[in-house]
Amino acid sequence: MESNKRIVLNQVQCLECNTILKSFNRHHFNQCKCPNETFVDGGFEYVRVGGKDLSKVSELTLYNTDPHNILRDFCEWGVLNTKNNSHNFVKIKDLGDDHLEELIKYNYISDDYRKIMTDEKEFRINKKNNL
Repeated sequence: MESNKRIVLNQVQCLECNTILKSFNRHHFNQCKCPNETFVDGGFEYVRVGGKDLSKVSELTLYNTDPHNILRDFCEWGVLNTKNNSHNFVKIKDLGDDHLEELIKYNYISDDYRKIMTDEKEFRINKKNNL
């Protein structure tokens, strides 16, 4: 992998049970329950995928070098639901403008996700200007 190409979403789909599995950190091993036992591991550090039959595993990993129109549709941000104190994941494209603006300023966000969010802000501005 080239040095400027970094993982922003580590995921696979089990083609036997159609489950999409994601790995969010280095040792986050995630496996489906079907007979193929498809798995993903590695978070944003490395991609490790497998299953009993690899022809039933579709790697869906996204990188910071992928086009923004793809990243905005699949990359997500955790949002706290204050009604039941749970976290939901919201696609970058579905974040509100104010929330997006605050996240861009947030100190504890990765440079890659800050860029995706900054690109989303620019995408929205360009879309409004082209109407």
